[in-house]
Amino acid sequence: MLVEREEPFGRAQDRSSLMMQVDNTPEESGRSTMTLSVALSDLLHAQRALKHLLGALLQPHGLSYPRYELLNLVAGTADGTIDKVVLDHALDRHSTTTRTMLEGLECSGLVEWYRNPQDRRSTIVSITAAGRERVQLATRVLDNALPSDRQRFDCFSDAAQSLSLTLRDFLDVLERAAGTSGAGMPVVRRSAGPP
Repeated sequence: MLVEREEPFGRAQDRSSLMMQVDNTPEESGRSTMTLSVALSDLLHAQRALKHLLGALLQPHGLSYPRYELLNLVAGTADGTIDKVVLDHALDRHSTTTRTMLEGLECSGLVEWYRNPQDRRSTIVSITAAGRERVQLATRVLDNALPSDRQRFDCFSDAAQSLSLTLRDFLDVLERAAGTSGAGMPVVRRSAGPP
């Protein structure tokens, strides 16, 4: 049986057009209607493509995006340490997944993790000097992937900030509709960045 591989770099506009053709919702006043299912499909497709692209940028530096995200969270704490349970929640990952990432980062000399001497039930994750250097390098790589000319950068930043705020509103609406009000959501919500 021949299975076609999904291409991670599909054009969202083409996907939306195809999904709207499949959707039998009548068009109102001559403009196309985008249903929630189409919007969700596009959003999830964009997420997969973004993870793939970020991974391609970070791979030459020995990191995947999830490992970069973990390192960045630990590096962003006041003392470079964080409780593993807090890290699990902040990353919205299962404890076993975080443990696997920590084992790989520890083998690379980027983090250390150990039992909390004050509370043997908890585990402390600490970033090493090499981990700080790697996360700084990876951050520069990601920052340099943005357009270099100021006008294009400003346009991109404005669009990214607007998208971030729209996605937060969208999540709030879905949470209310599901009756969860944030239940099960990560403890840490990242800021949209400077205005």
